[in-house]
Amino acid sequence: MSNLRALPPWDCRDKYDSARAIYNVPLRASIKALEDENATLKRLLIQNGISWSPISSAYLSQNGIPRRRTRSSVQSISGQLPALPMEAVLNIMRFALLSPHPIIDPLSPLEPSTLTKNEKQRGNQIAIHFLATCSALHTEGTRYLWEQNQFVFTSPESVRRFGELNIRFRQPIKHVTFRVVAKYYDDETRPQRRKIGRSYHLAVKKSHTLAVSRRPKESLLVRGGFRCYSWNQVVDFLYAMRTPFDPLSGQGLKPEPKLFPSIQSLRLDLVNFTEDLPYPSLNLHDMACHEMSCSLDELSVTGMPSDEAGVRAEAELAGLLKDDGLYLDGLPTYIALKGSLHTLPDSPRGWSSKVIRCWKQGDHESSSDSEMLDDHFHHFDDLDDPRRPLGILAPATTQSDQPKGTDYVIWKKIPVSRDSNERIWTPFSRTTGHEIDLDIESDEDTSP
Repeated sequence: MSNLRALPPWDCRDKYDSARAIYNVPLRASIKALEDENATLKRLLIQNGISWSPISSAYLSQNGIPRRRTRSSVQSISGQLPALPMEAVLNIMRFALLSPHPIIDPLSPLEPSTLTKNEKQRGNQIAIHFLATCSALHTEGTRYLWEQNQFVFTSPESVRRFGELNIRFRQPIKHVTFRVVAKYYDDETRPQRRKIGRSYHLAVKKSHTLAVSRRPKESLLVRGGFRCYSWNQVVDFLYAMRTPFDPLSGQGLKPEPKLFPSIQSLRLDLVNFTEDLPYPSLNLHDMACHEMSCSLDELSVTGMPSDEAGVRAEAELAGLLKDDGLYLDGLPTYIALKGSLHTLPDSPRGWSSKVIRCWKQGDHESSSDSEMLDDHFHHFDDLDDPRRPLGILAPATTQSDQPKGTDYVIWKKIPVSRDSNERIWTPFSRTTGHEIDLDIESDEDTSP
């Protein structure tokens, strides 16, 4: 029995969590209908001077029954009060609606187990009530809110719920972050205590107990035991990026835009992805290499396991990138312990970067280079070659200040650290896709 308990987990979707997510969908719809009905009734009561609570009664007694005011009366009243220029009001609005930190799970309730202690202690990051001052500020402020802030999603359900937002507000979003926290389950009577080893991160000095949710023991025909929700959760995040249903769009033959029509970069923070996970399923390949293929200019992944399953998942996720797309790999950002996340420091080396499908074959290649590449890729097909461009869709977007490359070199802007917005131009080899160390090449050139 001890050998059976030591087996690695198998990847699946938990029935309890799935049932809870399905239960909340009709509940949310009914709550939205009740809110709309209450808003309509309150509007009618206010227009007729009828109170429905002590607060509304005090408001009506203080302000009187609201009546329609003429433009002259409004101008006479406003002329007695100080007024700020509209430019100053807009600057105040931008300051009030710009969050210093990424907004986590917008339009969705927060899950405490996917937050750090600092994130739990934060108050309101934006003055959302600023949008209720007038119609003009509501229109301008709503657009600014969704265009200028950064967003982090911690569950596939929160990504799907974001699809309720109008397409004109989702259109400008170019970057999002998915925080994928692996979940583990066990239905054994005496489950073995699982550990996260020191190999998870350089800052982890000792093994930590892995959080495992208990599940009831079912029939012998039902597959149980130790299981996880890891790679399938990544697949569900990609599923959620599909085109949301719009009842007003009709059922024409023209494809509708996806959840983030203008997305250019995506960051995946994998949390508690250990090195004994099973291989990812074919669903990851179908989503990353086919349905969502060639849709990103840049993909950043932290916490990817370094075992064979992680290498395979990395190859599948690289299918999300366009030709000449940038793939960044880093150490884990978080570790999940005791109902919350703990932030881990960045590695001194920062990101490991490479360019996907950047090789260009031309007449300039020497015969030795061509023979070397042919010998190296003789077992690859054109579509399987990780360096040969597919040429099906447009390549990654180039920036206006990008240095001019050559047939052998391509330039990309790389972040100086994991959580920094500062970037530097870095050359990459079109033959291998890896970064070129200019210091080593300069030393070789100067050596006798």
